[in-house]
Amino acid sequence: MIRFAARIYLKTFDEGGMSNPGWSGMMPSFNITGELILCRIEETSGNKELPLGTEHNVFIELPYGEFYIDSITANAKFLLQLGGRVIGWGTVTGEPNPGVK
Repeated sequence: MIRFAARIYLKTFDEGGMSNPGWSGMMPSFNITGELILCRIEETSGNKELPLGTEHNVFIELPYGEFYIDSITANAKFLLQLGGRVIGWGTVTGEPNPGVK
């Protein structure tokens, strides 16, 4: 598992995103290499809700991230997806920390 800091934007419903706010602990798919990877999002300030249409500082955990660690570098761009639908995007803001439990 790896964990890293990121800044994400969750699209509004009108932009093609979710109809309800996101939340700390949500598990969308993470797309940085063209493949969908399970991820867990944790809001850094302790807020439980992630309102749509705004940016959020978060930690992202990738259970199988060690396979993608070469792609997860500072300023790397990624998409957040539910199935084939893009619900948001983000930028890596911190170096990955491998082996986090």
